[in-house]
Amino acid sequence: MREQFGLAPGQKLQAIALPGRIELVPTLPPAALRGFLQGENTFEREPDRL
Repeated sequence: MREQFGLAPGQKLQAIALPGRIELVPTLPPAALRGFLQGENTFEREPDRL
């Protein structure tokens, strides 16, 4: 099942209890999330928070 779902040995999973079943969801390190939102950055930071 590890190969089928692309899981690495020792990878952490989050267990979510749902009615009638338990789902295991792989957790991703923060670095893996970098760049997953596409498009122009429209966020403007407040001057006192630079």
